[in-house]
Amino acid sequence: MNHNAINLPTQQRKAILIWVVLLLSIAVSWLWVENAALLPGIIALAAVKVFLVVRNYMEVGQAPCWLKLICSAWMVLVFSMILLCYLQPQFMVTLLA
Repeated sequence: MNHNAINLPTQQRKAILIWVVLLLSIAVSWLWVENAALLPGIIALAAVKVFLVVRNYMEVGQAPCWLKLICSAWMVLVFSMILLCYLQPQFMVTLLA
């Protein structure tokens, strides 16, 4: 019996696990999309998905520390602005006026 299919290298197991987490988060987002009160949760799930993709599939996790920090700061800034636009739309209108 061939056990090689079960004993995957660590990197492959990690990639498969991340892929499964991404698929599950998409399924959860689809289930939540009908309820507007859950939109911040959907946005948070999107932030987690972006973090996982950037860190693992774009290999920023293996990059120098300064690049990790820049990418993390960018993600926090973008998703903070998206949440702020959703939760406080009037603040954004006055900010941009």
